Formats: sequence, structure tokens, C-alpha cells
Amino acid sequence: MSKASSVRAFLGTVAGARWMRPLQLAATLALTIWIVVSLGEPAVAALKRFDFTVLLGALALFASAQIFGGLRLAVLLSGTAVPWRDAIMTTWAGYFFSNFLPSTIGGDIFRLGRLASRGVETARAAGILVLDRIFNLVATFVLLALGMTGRFPQYLMKGLSLNHEKAVLVLIGGAIILGGMIFFALASARIRNMLQLALRPLRELRRNPVIALSAFVLSILNLGVAILAQWLIIRQLHGGVSLIELTVIVCTVTLIVLVPVSFNGLGLQEGAFAYFLVQAGVSLSVALVYGLLVRVLIVMTSAIGGLLFAAERARAVPGARA
Repeated sequence: MSKASSVRAFLGTVAGARWMRPLQLAATLALTIWIVVSLGEPAVAALKRFDFTVLLGALALFASAQIFGGLRLAVLLSGTAVPWRDAIMTTWAGYFFSNFLPSTIGGDIFRLGRLASRGVETARAAGILVLDRIFNLVATFVLLALGMTGRFPQYLMKGLSLNHEKAVLVLIGGAIILGGMIFFALASARIRNMLQLALRPLRELRRNPVIALSAFVLSILNLGVAILAQWLIIRQLHGGVSLIELTVIVCTVTLIVLVPVSFNGLGLQEGAFAYFLVQAGVSLSVALVYGLLVRVLIVMTSAIGGLLFAAERARAVPGARA
């Protein structure tokens, strides 16, 4: 298969099947309606008590995650002509397009096109973007595993009415299902093409483990500061959730939102947060308010990326106003 067709397969995988769009729309509307109906006076009271200066601090932390993500991309782009500032802009503006378009393909196409315009070979750029996602996924699993040493598993088992023996059976069954999913995914031509795109930059990382270690550390920082920002919010709303518990919840929800049930995880993310926070002892109204405030962080951080990109474009046009 040619490099061009591999890139097309990569974009086709990111875009997803067209027949899923109506299902995603229906799921998004249903979940959003449920959230709106579930909000009531307790939620309004929680918002009135909330100190919105905390939201500004959380926003600063949450936005800094894009800087760490951009530095990770810069590390993976070592050996190319792309400066680290450009890598940060590529990541942040791509985050904007991912969250303001009904599919993450908008952000991926932007990042791919921008890297290609900076002289990075298209196939290599696509492979680096796949590898960038893999590092983020690995960091999520690592933090999830570390956080599982806390009390959260007991909450989860209680919410699912599981004892330890049943929990082991569920884990074994889940492992079998996951293994089957991985097998069929690897059997998919599109998934194989995505992995093929990532092989070249992966081989380069094997020759330079310092780059791989740096990318992993930046991935931990990228996810870590985002979790810390969200913990500031839940601490203000409900002080009973520890940072470790929230780390497990955020990582779990992050993995759940990867399933393309709704557009950009809208409704699905808020619903998942509500479920797990309720198991941790948070009231449903407060949990929903938390989910909405996290959505505000995402939108505002995305908007910052869009404004920075617009300012860059304005400076690039001769005679344009800043």
C-alpha cells in the first residue's frame, strides 16, 4: 500500500463511518436532555455557592495541558524543521478544531495539514500524530493503574453490586472481551494502516530512548495538570473526593469517551462523571454541575487555542490588524 493511501486510511479511521452520525446525534440529544432534566434547584444552589475565581485558576492549569501536549509533539518531531512554538500552536489550535467541529477529524486534518506545510512528509506526520495519541493513551492507563490503589475500586464494586469474587470474574470477562476487540481491530485493514504509519517514528524512538522518555513524561504532565484543574473544581463543590479518586474517575471517563457514542463525548462525558462521582458519595446534582464546569474548561481552553491561531493568521497577513 502506498504512503498516500495509508494517510487516507488514517483519516478515514479518524472520521469514522458515516452511518454512525445519526446514532451519535441521537445519543447526544438523549444524553443532553437527561442532563437538563436532572438539573434542578440543588444544582442551582451548588452553582451559587461556587467560587468562580477557582474556575479561573482551574482554567489556567487546564490550558497549560495544551502546552505540555505541544511540547510532546515537538519532542516527537525531533529532527524536523518544526520549532517547539509551532508544535504548541499546532496542538492547541488542533484542540480548538476538534472541540468545535462534530468530529475529531477536524483537529487531525488541521494538525496533519499544518505539519505538512512545515515540510514534514505527510506519511511521517500522520505516523507522529498516531504516536502522539498512543503516548497520551499510555499515560492514561498508567495513571489509572496507579490510582487504582486508592478507595475507588470499592465504590465501583458497590455501585455495581459486586463482591471481590464477582469483580474478578468481571475483570476476566472484560479482559477476554478486550482481547477479542484488539484481535478484530488488528484484523482491520484501517487499524493495520494506522499502526504502519506509526512504525517509522516508533523505530526512531527505539534508537533514541531519551525522546521516548521525554514524550512519556510530558504525557503524564499533560494529563496530570488537567486532572489537578478538575480536582480544584470538585474540591470546591464537594470536599470528600480525593485527588487519587478523581484521577481514577477522570482516566476512566477519558477511556469511555473514546468510544464514539456521541459527538465529541457531549453528554456521554457528563453522564459518566455523574455516575462515578455518585458512587464516590457526591450528590447527582453536584456531580452534574461538576461535569458542566469541566465542559466549560474544555470550551474555554479550545477558544483560547482558536484565538491564538486567529492572531497568528492575522500577523501572517501583510497590513492586517493585530
